[in-house]
Amino acid sequence: MELKLINHDISAIKNNIKCFKSSDLFIHLSTHSKYEAIFRRKLEWIPYNEFCDVKYIVEDVFKKTYRAKWINKRNSVFLESLDDPNNVTPEFVTRIIVLLREIYGITQVPKTKTFMLVLNEICEKCNIMCNAMHYHQNFKNWTSGNNDIDKYIQNTQLLAHVGYKNSLEWIPYDRFYDFKHVAEDKFGKSYKANWTDGNIKYWYSNNWIRENPNMLVFLKSLKNLKDITLELNEITVPYKFYGITQDPKTNTYMAVLSETCENCNSICNAIHFQQNFENWTSGNKNIDKLIQDTQLSVHNKYASVIKKILEWVPYNRLYNIKYISESNYKANWIDGYIDKWDHHNNKTWKRKEQNLIVFLKSLDNPNSITPEYINEISKHYEVYGITQDPETKNYMMIYNEVCGKCKYVCSAIHFKRNFKNWTSGNINVDKFIQDIQLSVHKDANIRNVLEWIPYDKFNNIKYIGKGGFANVYRAEWTINGQHNKLVALKSLNNSKNITLEFMNEIALHNKIGNSFSIIDFHGITQDPITKNYMMVLEYAKEGSLRNYLDKYYNKLSWDDKLLHLYYIASGLVSIHKNGLVHRDFHISNILVSNYTKITDMGLCKPVNCDATENTKKCIYGVLPYIAPEILQGQNYTKAADIYSFGIIMYEVISGLPPYHDVSHDKNLAIKICQGLRPKFNIKLA
Repeated sequence: MELKLINHDISAIKNNIKCFKSSDLFIHLSTHSKYEAIFRRKLEWIPYNEFCDVKYIVEDVFKKTYRAKWINKRNSVFLESLDDPNNVTPEFVTRIIVLLREIYGITQVPKTKTFMLVLNEICEKCNIMCNAMHYHQNFKNWTSGNNDIDKYIQNTQLLAHVGYKNSLEWIPYDRFYDFKHVAEDKFGKSYKANWTDGNIKYWYSNNWIRENPNMLVFLKSLKNLKDITLELNEITVPYKFYGITQDPKTNTYMAVLSETCENCNSICNAIHFQQNFENWTSGNKNIDKLIQDTQLSVHNKYASVIKKILEWVPYNRLYNIKYISESNYKANWIDGYIDKWDHHNNKTWKRKEQNLIVFLKSLDNPNSITPEYINEISKHYEVYGITQDPETKNYMMIYNEVCGKCKYVCSAIHFKRNFKNWTSGNINVDKFIQDIQLSVHKDANIRNVLEWIPYDKFNNIKYIGKGGFANVYRAEWTINGQHNKLVALKSLNNSKNITLEFMNEIALHNKIGNSFSIIDFHGITQDPITKNYMMVLEYAKEGSLRNYLDKYYNKLSWDDKLLHLYYIASGLVSIHKNGLVHRDFHISNILVSNYTKITDMGLCKPVNCDATENTKKCIYGVLPYIAPEILQGQNYTKAADIYSFGIIMYEVISGLPPYHDVSHDKNLAIKICQGLRPKFNIKLA
């Protein structure tokens, strides 16, 4: 409906008001084509005796309202008084239109001679007795004592036809208890309190049903009552807004806000940020708003989302500030960037990378710091926040480099920042580890990374045996000064002058280290006494698969055996998919931990590696597992590894070592080349 129509012609109506009684005027208007859209039907004169059970329900500045039963129509209606011609105002007609009720006609009370509009009790928009009408009928029962606030609340209620979430209510102050002062900002004091009744949920059986009794809410002071919409928009985001109350002692009006976020229905990141707004300012309203807008947009808990926020960083939280070029500086940031909210301990933000090296970009004009500017530089850098040089008064962007491949500060960048904090003492080893770390961009690939681990991080080091070309030790690795992790230390003899074999095993092990069936490789260390370099590997608590079979074979079901073989096959597939052959595949190079895992990659070579390139010209491996073609001098191939796997299958199924009843000498090698194979004799208990 076009309210402009009424506003435009109200003067003409008033000019003719002298010619009509108020009742005649409405009937006349309803027949006029110009107002047909408003009244929807021609109004009729309805004798008052057609109504029964008339009950008074409310009175406001416009009229008294009654509810009655219309006998002929058999439905309920509202009767609204119309005893003053001056009531024919835009506000009066607009009020009826906002409620969207159909006007049936006019009647008159015989005793008082008061004319009354006869209105449909059912909302025309909803075709039911909707929330807006329930709210309207209750207007007489409350007031804030301030017309602007009353009007503001009532307007939200009159728009609540179906939903109720955006409607507000007037809440008497005595419905709150257990007040606690929490902060003071530009609006005034803020409190936490418990709300006895809880919020409206839905209408049922002539009353509002409520939920969350005794719920915790925030009460925030209101100052600008004349422009209440603007002020409420500023303080209620991102909270759910329930209503308004008034402190009877100070007469301060207060917004009643949920402790939780309206979007998330929880105390999310945006809430935590918003509650801290009063504790900082840049001194520039536009910059404050820019920072706050980024913080209010971050609801969920994921670190990748939190990194998009800006924060105000006091200049004294930066140190070692060095000039690089015009308007560009380098500094250390004491606190580091925000990572996540600490729910359990300090109830504050957890931060990462304390004393982080950052870059500062000085800006002469604070007006240049706009969302568009931030979005543009964020394409090339990770922007942490804004600070201000106390001497020049220039605002400065705090940012850092991002990975050229990922376009954000990925794992490789974090590793790169830490290069200055460690060294193996060997340039080649340092470069080898650093190259691996720089290749790891995604968090999911972190388990493939290697690190330099100082030897003093290991305790209770014990020799446990010899594996391949190395001595193997068990040790406890202290991580972050707290957690002790059991690991295996594999030391190549005379590796203080790092050997090709040692570096080869490291490289190849790392290449295929993303398989759950390959023993995990954590990093490199160095024995300070022998100066030998050592691989830090996952510790397999059950030892080799051969030892495991000797100990548990009689307890293994057929499914158990198949599962062990499945893990072994999976590991071998990973080796072959990476273009490698193991070349030393036997049961003692298979370890049992949570899974069955392949180890000892020292002899791994690329598939296309020619045997003639091996200057040592040796056959490696354990005789019963070596393929006949290898014994005959051919190149190692994937097929040779698969032959070795076949022998391991025999051993797992039978429980017996291959050729356990034959001497392992050159005659056995000849017989294998002639076709001898293990026989499936099942081990007896």
